[in-house]
Amino acid sequence: MIRKALVMMLVALGPLAMPRVWAADDAAGDQERAKVEEEQKRAEQERARAEAEAKKAAEEQKKHEAELKAAQAKEQQRRTEELRRVQEQLQAEMQWVQKAAEQEIRRAQEEMKHAQEIGRVHLIEPWGNPWEQDKEFDKIRVLFDMAEAQHEIVMMMIEDNRIDDVVKETQKIMQLGFPDRYDLFLLNEIDEVVDRLVQKSQDDAAIRVLEIGKNALRHPEAKVGLLMQVAKIHRKHKRNDLAIQAYREAISLNQRLLTEKAQESPKK
Repeated sequence: MIRKALVMMLVALGPLAMPRVWAADDAAGDQERAKVEEEQKRAEQERARAEAEAKKAAEEQKKHEAELKAAQAKEQQRRTEELRRVQEQLQAEMQWVQKAAEQEIRRAQEEMKHAQEIGRVHLIEPWGNPWEQDKEFDKIRVLFDMAEAQHEIVMMMIEDNRIDDVVKETQKIMQLGFPDRYDLFLLNEIDEVVDRLVQKSQDDAAIRVLEIGKNALRHPEAKVGLLMQVAKIHRKHKRNDLAIQAYREAISLNQRLLTEKAQESPKK
């Protein structure tokens, strides 16, 4: 509209007005270009500021990730060291328990062997009551005959892979009613059955037999030996929680034995 009006004025004014109109157009164009350039400059500044902020944010994120990674590595190192310390402590405890258990088992075996020898001598003492002697002798002899037959049943069931029956039939031997001085015999029976099961790769059944023996035997030293075997089998299968539980139970039994012996020492 303005240009059209200008053209009409130029037509009316004639050739003398043309230079002034051109000058006005040039001035308006310069102002428009300056305005555009200013907008472009401001946009460039905004883009540069945004890029600088993005770069700063990326550097902060990178720094945060590095700090987090360092903290995680430090925590992992702490946990590793703590786990190693616990494992070393547990290994030391296990070695102590194993050594103490072996000593106690040997001592218990010697005591039970001695007790059995005394018992056999007592049964044939000429000044004893023949009726009582014969009755005790007959009872033990019958128990051994039953245990021997039951043992053969267990061995045949192992050969036939009747594992559940093996556990049940072994329990019957434990329930025959042997006096506590025959725990050594029962312990040897458990050991033989467990060895055969382990040879057959029936470790879980072996653990069940060991648990039956642990509940049946009366001497704490024998219980400790069975617990040690339970722990070894669990550890073999990486069931460390169950292995630790069995080792700690063995430690507790040994500590109780040591306490009892310490209390008995002054009396002697």
